[in-house]
Amino acid sequence: MIKVDLSNIYDILFQDNSFQDSLKVPKLATSEEVSSLLRARKLYKALGNNYIPNGFLRAISPKLAEAVARLANACWALGHFPARFKEARIVILHKPGKPSYSNLGT
Repeated sequence: MIKVDLSNIYDILFQDNSFQDSLKVPKLATSEEVSSLLRARKLYKALGNNYIPNGFLRAISPKLAEAVARLANACWALGHFPARFKEARIVILHKPGKPSYSNLGT
């Protein structure tokens, strides 16, 4: 188990009134932006949690880009971000000559 120093976090309840200014999203996501992000990905590298290759996502890009843009805009408008969107798979690559990463944060 990794221990984290949270001593500098004063608001542990994260209530709506605890923030001075609300987050303003200056614009909406567009299908062109999503398509651009898909084109920038290497085709068969860094599979996500669903193991769908980027090459497949790029192949269905026009329809996928429109759906993802609409979904992102709906999430921003509703202020709801499904837990599945907050998942990540993190791979720590050990650099030769560096100390062990088994005791992070110590």
